[in-house]
Amino acid sequence: MNRQSSRPYKVALFSPMPPVRSGISDYSMELCSRLSEQVELDIYIDNYQPDVPSLEGKVRFYPSGEFVWRNLQHPYHINIYQMGNNTCHGYLYPFVFQYPGILVLHDYILHHFRFKMLCESGRLADYFAEMKYCHPPKGFLLAKMVANYMGSRLIRFTFPLNKLPIEASLMTIVHNTYVKEMVLEENPTATAIEVSMGVPLVEPDPQLMKTLRERHQIGDNQLILASFGMVTPEKGIFSILKVLKKIAAEFPQVRYLIVGERGEEFNIDLLCQKLGLSKRVSVTGFVTREEFFNYIAISDIGINLRYPTARETSATLLRIMAMRKPVLSSDLLHLNDLPDDIVIKIPVVDEEKALYKSLRQLIKNPQLREKLGSEGLRFVKEKHSLEGMSQEYLRCLKKGIKLKKKISIDRNHFPLHLRNGEEVIKFELKKVLAELRLSYVNLPQDMKAEIEKIFRM
Repeated sequence: MNRQSSRPYKVALFSPMPPVRSGISDYSMELCSRLSEQVELDIYIDNYQPDVPSLEGKVRFYPSGEFVWRNLQHPYHINIYQMGNNTCHGYLYPFVFQYPGILVLHDYILHHFRFKMLCESGRLADYFAEMKYCHPPKGFLLAKMVANYMGSRLIRFTFPLNKLPIEASLMTIVHNTYVKEMVLEENPTATAIEVSMGVPLVEPDPQLMKTLRERHQIGDNQLILASFGMVTPEKGIFSILKVLKKIAAEFPQVRYLIVGERGEEFNIDLLCQKLGLSKRVSVTGFVTREEFFNYIAISDIGINLRYPTARETSATLLRIMAMRKPVLSSDLLHLNDLPDDIVIKIPVVDEEKALYKSLRQLIKNPQLREKLGSEGLRFVKEKHSLEGMSQEYLRCLKKGIKLKKKISIDRNHFPLHLRNGEEVIKFELKKVLAELRLSYVNLPQDMKAEIEKIFRM
């Protein structure tokens, strides 16, 4: 790969990448394609990610296990950590603490991810310690409730469990004003910067659009409503299907596409059957990136309901707008950055009534659909371009490098397992030791000391 001398900074970026099925992996792919023109960029992925995408020689991909040694040989100016509420980010979490850098907080809520990573591997004590630290004075009690599956699912959405990675970072990047304010309210000494969520402008493929319509037996005169993402209760699927049953009586030309994988939390096919909607609803299963954009292209109205939510800025919502489609979204505080005259916002209270009214209005009024679609595209071009995001990242990198020279993160008050790289050690050695029928806990003390010495270098 030809490394240009005009790129002054050497940056390590930790993120899942395609083909990992994550919106953040697609986001990172698009970001790195632009950012690599400005900086020397190495991407560290999970040691066990089977394949990596091609970025035309612009970047290098390495398994995360190689970072320590490469950084010792040729230190990076700064690290970037793309953090979301999903276990595919588990491999990078330990590095946040051992090598402080820039934390990109895609989801304000990290509770589900940490619970799954710790409790399902038998590390209840570590989960209790993190909850106690992040949410005093009730954190320990709440952790016991969650670990014993007591209380409602809202507990994990209410207690974000993000204080530790924010405190361990030189800077936290977020994608909306509301989350920035929340980060600073809970962490007054943090450096939090809002960066736009860049999305690409994609030209649809007419032949693929035709193929997708034929695949689902959708006629040219039918009107398509579409939701995107895994089928979970948080997507408002129950409300949409109930409203669809009413809408269909007046507008028989309406079809509904759910573009995503079936979730495990409810049987979408059985629900459609009970409501008499089986012939009107299609669930696509997992689709490729190219298919995803073309499914948006064949749709007439996008529905992007989310509640409860991790308070993320929805890239899917912006991608729908970028394809010049009108979109309905949940009316939530962290989406206040989206103008009310461009996105139709559906209140969580009395959701079905508002959804019915808004859908009916859009179905009857093609001029309104066109107007909202055009305004949405204009908004994305102005506020969420990939080029704009890349330039904002570059400014953050420069600021982060200055902070790195000034700030020393004190980890001594963190829970024990997050000090001195112990989390990194456990993660990196876990599978190696398993092959030897050993665990880190049972290693001889002199071997532990030697390992910790290496990871503190």
